Amino acid sequence: MTNHAPSKLFGTVLLPALLLLGACSEPNPLLGSWEYDKEKSQGLAAAGAEISMGFSGVDRIEFREDKLVAGSSSESVSYEVADDRVIVTRADGKGDVYTFLDDDTVVVDGPSGRIAYRRVQPDVAAPEPAPEPAPE
Repeated sequence: MTNHAPSKLFGTVLLPALLLLGACSEPNPLLGSWEYDKEKSQGLAAAGAEISMGFSGVDRIEFREDKLVAGSSSESVSYEVADDRVIVTRADGKGDVYTFLDDDTVVVDGPSGRIAYRRVQPDVAAPEPAPEPAPE
């Protein structure tokens, strides 16, 4: 005779609890595309970022569910959302803290200054014109 108690326990208690826990997790406000904001960036960090962007031609980054994309490069990352900050950790364990100044501005502060990014709004297609009414 087979004991089905563990599978019943998973289906009736553990699975719903895991689904509820996933539904309660904070959404990640950093997901999406961001571009460098020269006016809000400061210090040597900003100067270094501008030099790097001048060589690479990349002034935009995109945070996806499990990776950070900059130009043709990408790397796996994980996120931790905490209040007005999102901690982005790379596979090597190193990371950065992105702090929101408002919904569309995020900064990374460090000992050599601040690098700021502004959210890139997705292109919204113009609505199709309404059809002309049929002549009477």
